[in-house]
Amino acid sequence: MTLAFQAGWFGDFHPAPKRQWMIIVTGTLEIAVSDGEKWTLATGTVFFVEDAGSKGHSTRVIGDEPSYMMVIEVE
Repeated sequence: MTLAFQAGWFGDFHPAPKRQWMIIVTGTLEIAVSDGEKWTLATGTVFFVEDAGSKGHSTRVIGDEPSYMMVIEVE
């Protein structure tokens, strides 16, 4: 699955629906987790999300270009 986010987009705290691999195809994202830690993820970053059952994470597009992300759900 591919997700597309416009420049300036913000998604408030939410858990991932399943465990999943995420790959930033274009753009830069800022991910914040419930303990206040933040990461800036640039094009080419691969990361694993496993936060079901928690407050989850927020996501923000950084910069003036949209961001595209490839998602691979893990059963």
